[in-house]
Amino acid sequence: MTWQHLRRSRLGRSVLIVASLLAVLTAGLAAVPTARAGSGTAVVGAAGRCLDVTWSQTGNGTPVQLYDCNGTGAQNWTVPDNQGPVRALGKCLDVAGASSADGTPVQLFDCNGTGAQQWRLADKRLINTGSGKCLDAHGGSGSGTPLQLWACADSATQAWSVPAPAVKKGVSTWAFPRLADSIRDVRAGWYYDWSAGNEDVPAQAEFVPMIWGAAAVNDADLATARRSGTTLLGFNEPDLHDQANLTVEQALALWPRLEQTGARLGSPAVAFGGDTPGGWLDRFLTGTRERRLRVDFITVHWYGSDFGEAAADQFLGYVQAVHDRYGLPVWVTEFGLINFTGTPRYPTPDQLTTFITKSTAGLEAAPYVERYAWFALPATGDSTAYGLYREDGTPTAAGQAYRNAGTVPNGVPDDGPEQRMIDLINEERARAGCPAVTRSDPLTKAARAHSRLMADRADLTHRFPDEPDLGDRITAAGYRWAALAENITSGAFRTPETAMYGRHDATTNFVGFMESEGHRANILNCGLREVGVGVARDRTGAPWWTQDFGKPV
Repeated sequence: MTWQHLRRSRLGRSVLIVASLLAVLTAGLAAVPTARAGSGTAVVGAAGRCLDVTWSQTGNGTPVQLYDCNGTGAQNWTVPDNQGPVRALGKCLDVAGASSADGTPVQLFDCNGTGAQQWRLADKRLINTGSGKCLDAHGGSGSGTPLQLWACADSATQAWSVPAPAVKKGVSTWAFPRLADSIRDVRAGWYYDWSAGNEDVPAQAEFVPMIWGAAAVNDADLATARRSGTTLLGFNEPDLHDQANLTVEQALALWPRLEQTGARLGSPAVAFGGDTPGGWLDRFLTGTRERRLRVDFITVHWYGSDFGEAAADQFLGYVQAVHDRYGLPVWVTEFGLINFTGTPRYPTPDQLTTFITKSTAGLEAAPYVERYAWFALPATGDSTAYGLYREDGTPTAAGQAYRNAGTVPNGVPDDGPEQRMIDLINEERARAGCPAVTRSDPLTKAARAHSRLMADRADLTHRFPDEPDLGDRITAAGYRWAALAENITSGAFRTPETAMYGRHDATTNFVGFMESEGHRANILNCGLREVGVGVARDRTGAPWWTQDFGKPV
């Protein structure tokens, strides 16, 4: 949303222009909604349908409904960790008339802090704490069912869930002591163990099941995979005789059984040659297109025997080549440094940590990489030289480096992404004939402080209730200004490039600053001469962005 606020200063009239950026999460939706939104999470209810604002309207009293999930701003909700308002499109989920009667409609309304807008997600129920009653699709589970307030009951129409924020970083693992503690300490968002279920490796992170090979294509394993997750990994290294060992034709014949799970499907993970024309993966994907079979993303493995400085670039170049060849998102489900045929077999600890630091930074920055997993979490037995965590739950040097991947500790500025954003801003200004903006320490201080608030509260807004307005907080940071402008966006935009130019592929349509009229106007305002960019990471490691532009007095 873009708006203008006029303020009288000692030098006369100044214009404060502020704009917020919404990540549009579905392909084909190119327009930027004319309202602010939160951090981009769906609230999923009966029959897998989503909490939805009818027709994406923002007027007070707009009904909310159960609707087919589509990722639009009307389904982009900010849900509190404990208790508080549930927000979409800059407004709040509200019980009409603050009533506690069964059947009361639930609607969108200006946020006002009353009990009618206080909600708590508990035991898969979305409870209105003002009335003690629950959000209910009482009329059934069909798309378009209006939502109401009803006495809480053990009913499928009152069951709601919020998907965990997406985190790229994961691990491959097998059972070992302190596994759950290690997964939590390394800050992995997901994990897998090459099987259909996680009964022997329980942990508080998303488990992603796998159908390892032909023997696992059976009713029992497929049912376990359906229960274990919403994403399914395909066959493990079918191109190797001592792994899944499948011909392309065998894999294609089995693939419809995996499709029938209804899960999002990752391709078979080849051991090497994923980018090779006529290779195993290339022939498999050609076959899926010919047979109209579904593959939603590519999974790859990579191991390097060059332990020098070039290793990370070699790895990242391979991942990009795979993406470029097939145009699908990529999951790297195993990677590491091991020389399988020569000596030394393993890198030194310094070589390993250098590789982890450089390669994970590249994976985090690559918009086409959805997830990655180091091989492997346990540093036990044969994996002691390259694993991440010992049996007592303490990290190795590699574990410490991997723990830091994808996240920057609170209070530590993200100088690299901030400077990269400024460079991109000046490239665009040069094309438009505007002078370059220079970095301002006070503007940077203000931008970082605002990003920190947004990241901590997981809420995209230009002003929190306990925060001064834009002009006052810029002044408090020590900047004397004649004009200001601000752009903000959420952790959905993982890199400066994505925040500036968006991301548009088979699964996502993120609209960037330069694709939005209001944000673009702020960036290309030739009268604004200085800038501060602030980046702060939330608990998932996702960056929240603030651009504060100024014309000094």
